[in-house]
Amino acid sequence: TADWRAVPLLNGKDLKLGERYAKDGLAQCDQALAIDGKFAEVLALKGILLGMSITYDPASAMTLGPQSGANIQTALAVAPRNPRVWLLAGITALSRPVQFGGGPEAAEPLLAHSLELFAAGSTATDSLTTAASLDWGRDDAPLWLGRAAMARKDYAAARDRFQAALAVNPENGWVRSALLPEAEKALAGAARP
Repeated sequence: TADWRAVPLLNGKDLKLGERYAKDGLAQCDQALAIDGKFAEVLALKGILLGMSITYDPASAMTLGPQSGANIQTALAVAPRNPRVWLLAGITALSRPVQFGGGPEAAEPLLAHSLELFAAGSTATDSLTTAASLDWGRDDAPLWLGRAAMARKDYAAARDRFQAALAVNPENGWVRSALLPEAEKALAGAARP
């Protein structure tokens, strides 16, 4: 489902539409999980969408937060060699508040492991996918490692990660037009006395 990519983009512009996409994504995840309850990538996607849904109802954090974490942990247990599951676990950790076990320090090992699995050519699949089917996330792993480095104010590492993402996918407009220029600007600013 592409909803997990659309929701954060909409949150700054149209919260109602973002909420609609989050609900749609969760419904699609539930449909897929009704077919195969151990579909790890969908479990992880549901986890990330549950976490994103807290934006629309902060009071739901006490229920949605643990549900999000449980989905991610189940996905990791079901498919420990799936780089996309580790990627989504890392993104979720980066988005989670530090006081609840999140933040860049929690996210980076998960994202780095995702990158290692991609580099090793892991083709871990779920029962509904094949190695020849959807293959996504290869540029997302360094991209999100760059975002974690930006959160830690390690602008040189962020720049390097964003450049690595562009090496994988030179057409990634978010990295090319926003993230890399932001890191380079921050790096230049940090270098000034």
